Amino acid sequence: MYKLIQQTSTIRSLKNLLSRPALRRHVLFATVPSMAFVAVAVALSLLARAGRIEAAGPKFRVIATVPLHSNARGSVAVNQALNKIYVSGNPSDNCDIAVNVIDGVTFAITDVGYPFDYGSGVSVDNKTNRYWAADIYGNGPFSGICPPPHPPYPPGVIVRDDTDTVVATVNLGFCPIQTNYDFKYTRVWVGAQCGPCNDPIFAIDANTYAITAGPIPSGGVMGGIIDNGANGRLYYAAQPGCSGPYFSKRVNPTTFDVTDNAFGRVLAINSLTNTLYAIPDATNNLQIINGAPDPEVILRTITLPYHPAGMAINPALNYLYLENPAGNSLEVRDPLTGGLIATFSLPLTPNGPIAVDSIRGRIYVISYGASTELMVIEDLINAFKPGAIISHF
Repeated sequence: MYKLIQQTSTIRSLKNLLSRPALRRHVLFATVPSMAFVAVAVALSLLARAGRIEAAGPKFRVIATVPLHSNARGSVAVNQALNKIYVSGNPSDNCDIAVNVIDGVTFAITDVGYPFDYGSGVSVDNKTNRYWAADIYGNGPFSGICPPPHPPYPPGVIVRDDTDTVVATVNLGFCPIQTNYDFKYTRVWVGAQCGPCNDPIFAIDANTYAITAGPIPSGGVMGGIIDNGANGRLYYAAQPGCSGPYFSKRVNPTTFDVTDNAFGRVLAINSLTNTLYAIPDATNNLQIINGAPDPEVILRTITLPYHPAGMAINPALNYLYLENPAGNSLEVRDPLTGGLIATFSLPLTPNGPIAVDSIRGRIYVISYGASTELMVIEDLINAFKPGAIISHF
């Protein structure tokens, strides 16, 4: 049973942040006089000028913590149109790595696939509402051994529709561990392992399910993949020679050539502004990168007092979120300058994957340790800015 929580956090004054565009949340306008919104905006403007806007109400709350399977910490993705959250297992755990579908209203969990289909590295095709997951060891009947030594079908990826029905399977071989949907080219990238220190990458047509490229040698033991929907470039990190540090790399979306990046591991991308956010391994340096030119250009570097466990972008609010596991908190930063806007204390350690629902102003953060839970967080900062439509009261 998930736990409902309401929590507020003290943040620094927002009086210098009033130039940010306000989030317009949808409400039933027929039931609320337009003058009421004007009065709210005027009142908030007066508060801001007095430097007391933080007194208007909470800026943050944890709506719920949803218990997950202990190894459902591999990924989290959101279908904003359907208000569904998808979590999937960590492939290194081998067992019980099926996809869980979470209702965004009730937070009820539907466990799909297991024990007949594995599922990790889930991603959402937001054109069709289908979702993809990597089937690391094959989709044959589970034999009681983790993993099955001889699965009857080759490992690949599984495609499900919005009713959780399997609509396609794409067999790849190797050991696929992660998928990533590319809006620009309507394709799904798949990262795999089991590639003798040269793990492969595949590109799949999201409409026909045909493999259009791959196996593309990654140049090492591969980590997570992330696509830039603005230009279709795929970023990942690989560990050459099966040991030592990971190096940041890129796959060209048309030639499928692999090149090295002159920046760190890309953890978040704002496709609307074509901006990348990276952290070089073994550093606390946040790099803000222009993703449009070839090669990309580092715009600025901000040294943080911690190493982020993950990052995510809310393009509607124009916020960059960073997980600080050392401080049990979530930071909100300006995505252009990297400047700190707010710090939210969390009831659990934010050390797992993170995803954002920009329509609802929610952040989904996985915490794992003695237990694994999904924190459902609502960002209310913009709800108290002058001109914003208040929908939380």
